[in-house]
Amino acid sequence: FTNSGTFKKTTGTGTTTFTTNSPLTVNNTSTGTIDVQSGTLAIAGGTVFNNEGLVTVAAGKTLTLSASGSGAGAGDYTLGAGAAVNLTGGTQTFTSGADISGMGLFTVNGGTMTVSATAMSVDNLALTSGTLNGTGALTVDSALTWSSATMSGAGSTTVGSGATLTISGSPFLSTRTFTNGSTTGVWSGTGTTFNMSGTFVNAGTLEATGDSTLQSASATGVFTNSGTFKKTTGTGTTTFTTNSPLTVNNTSTGTIDVQSGTLAMAGGTVFNNEGLVNVAAGKTLTLSSGGSGTGAGDYTLGAGAAVNLTGGTQTFTSGADISGMGLFTVNGGTMTVSATAMSVDNLALTSGTLNGTGALTVDSALTWSSATMSGAGSTTVGSGATLTISGSPFLSTRTFTNGSTTGVWSGTGTTFNMSGTFVNAGTLEATGDSTLQSASATGVFTNSGTFKKTTGTGTTTFTTNSPLTVNNTSTGTIDVQSGT
Repeated sequence: FTNSGTFKKTTGTGTTTFTTNSPLTVNNTSTGTIDVQSGTLAIAGGTVFNNEGLVTVAAGKTLTLSASGSGAGAGDYTLGAGAAVNLTGGTQTFTSGADISGMGLFTVNGGTMTVSATAMSVDNLALTSGTLNGTGALTVDSALTWSSATMSGAGSTTVGSGATLTISGSPFLSTRTFTNGSTTGVWSGTGTTFNMSGTFVNAGTLEATGDSTLQSASATGVFTNSGTFKKTTGTGTTTFTTNSPLTVNNTSTGTIDVQSGTLAMAGGTVFNNEGLVNVAAGKTLTLSSGGSGTGAGDYTLGAGAAVNLTGGTQTFTSGADISGMGLFTVNGGTMTVSATAMSVDNLALTSGTLNGTGALTVDSALTWSSATMSGAGSTTVGSGATLTISGSPFLSTRTFTNGSTTGVWSGTGTTFNMSGTFVNAGTLEATGDSTLQSASATGVFTNSGTFKKTTGTGTTTFTTNSPLTVNNTSTGTIDVQSGT
């Protein structure tokens, strides 16, 4: 059936159907118009539908492409308000020149939409099942709704800055590049998984309103945020994790904003932060992955906010900063300071390692228990900060300087191991009866401020496994106020 003129469906409110017992091809040529003015027009069975002309679907009417056959063409679709084109079977290939416009909705729901056009646009697109693929570049100008369907192929899909984006269910991004430019993008749902082995670029705003998972699937996935990624509403955990390698890049223009619940980088996820990470008061970012990440980006933490580094390595390069009333905790992971100079307001070292060649300054509070400081760099607690040492920390090859006037070393029966350099330039008060001991290499404890033993009625001991030197300088005071 070849239409080079005008084919109209009118009056009847039911369905007019093209279908097959034997092969059927419907060709709408470059001069042809198919005009659905009433009810539904269905291309069904094994029918091949090739559109090189114009398909018009009037407001509230429907074109169903349910055939198992494959069709192709450079033709246009114009959809009135409330009109629908439903691709529920077979493959429709859109070649250069093709366009889908109007207020109606083109839905891929079981079929395959192949974009081979170098560039093509669609106003309103829904991906509910089936596949969008091809080598071409597709731009969505008004609205994209994506749930439980696959994007694949070597091409790209871009949601324009003036469009809306809604992601839900369990979509799959496979080998394709998807770019969100929408300023109102929403990723909703709880307990669902977004699988990817392609590249997701958030250049606009994407708001995760539920507690779902983004997971690399059968091949490497890359999530790049050059816009704003927000976690909002959901009080549980939104997770980036891995079956295959996953890299999350927060670029120099990117902001990751945790406004509710917890955002987790888990599995083997590599998290690179060159931009800004903001964690609102009382909210949490967990860096629990086994992967390694790096960056010169900043972390801003509200009162009661937490960043928990529980696995992998995060390297902080020149320009990085951690500020705010919240707490950055190293608890099993490794914090590497390669920045020449870097500051953190509030830091807790409970297990794991702080290392690197850079100079780290703690401006507000350091809590140090059962974790290791190492590397050729230095850690300094500022004069206006607080210092609390407890448990069994280890200072290995690093230079640690306490400038706090209210430093406390608490605990009884515990051991502070060191093979680095500890400089007490402020006040350090030993309130318990613990031991400072040189470990596998020479340790040096230099007191140029005030070291006090208070409260504990037993013995605070400086001793050796390897050589230990205790220097009380010309400005130093050692004050034994209790015990031994």
